[in-house]
Amino acid sequence: MSQKICVLSLVVSNRIVDEETLEELWEELQMLKVIKFAEKKGREKGREEGREEGQIKVIKQLLTRKFGPLPQTLSQAIDTLDSSTLDILSADILDIERIEDLGPYIPKW
Repeated sequence: MSQKICVLSLVVSNRIVDEETLEELWEELQMLKVIKFAEKKGREKGREEGREEGQIKVIKQLLTRKFGPLPQTLSQAIDTLDSSTLDILSADILDIERIEDLGPYIPKW
């Protein structure tokens, strides 16, 4: 709706403002759309990264409580897990009986 109002305003402005100024205004309007889109994507990415960081923290806390202090290599490997692996590990974590059972989830430690 707001874009329609802006376009309509520009059309009406065409009678008041010269064509060059009108073109500049149109370009600025288009840039605002791009900036808003980039800001939205940035916020979404930030939320996703925050969720993953929280998930990693909880997984480490649960594993530490269950098995004691984690080896540094394991802790670092958990930091590199992708979101789908984190989701699977979070769901299965209570079924893991030995720290060695983490191999299928974290093969690089």
